[in-house]
Amino acid sequence: MESTNLLLLLLLVATLVLPFLVLLSRANELFTLDVTQGKVSVVRGKVPPSLLRDACDVLRHVERATITARMENGRPIVRAKGLSEAQLQRMRNVVGRFSKTSMSRR
Repeated sequence: MESTNLLLLLLLVATLVLPFLVLLSRANELFTLDVTQGKVSVVRGKVPPSLLRDACDVLRHVERATITARMENGRPIVRAKGLSEAQLQRMRNVVGRFSKTSMSRR
């Protein structure tokens, strides 16, 4: 097979596989929040209003952050970029008060 055909084949495979991998990686995601200058917005997922209010309280002094909650081993796990350890723990506490059914994507 000539190198041009091989390159086209690899490009075709990448074009077909990458969207599938993105969907697969988000399969267990509950929600993603974006924080800019203390303002919280929901990027993806469904967030109960009371959880969002509590999150806004925790994040009101955060300049810039991204918070993602996903289900792992039957429990919500919170990961973040841009939060201190104390802020991250507060977000874990907030998310941990909610059941997975109240946050499940429908």
